[in-house]
Amino acid sequence: MSTTPPVLPVTTPVSKVQSILNIINFALGGLAMIPALAVPIAIEQGFQKILTNALAVYQAETGKPFDLTQIPLEKPID
Repeated sequence: MSTTPPVLPVTTPVSKVQSILNIINFALGGLAMIPALAVPIAIEQGFQKILTNALAVYQAETGKPFDLTQIPLEKPID
């Protein structure tokens, strides 16, 4: 008796630039939450370091400065 294996969806690999954009978006979200959460200064500095490094890597990878239009706007909570 033979069975056919399940068909897995084909996913497009994430590009290096898209990965960098995801990191930048994550860091910006973390920085935005700091005032509301009253997190320690070390955590804020950590997010700032992540963001600074990601922006430098983005510029090195693309050869141009970061374009803020690459970050999606926040969606309002209904």
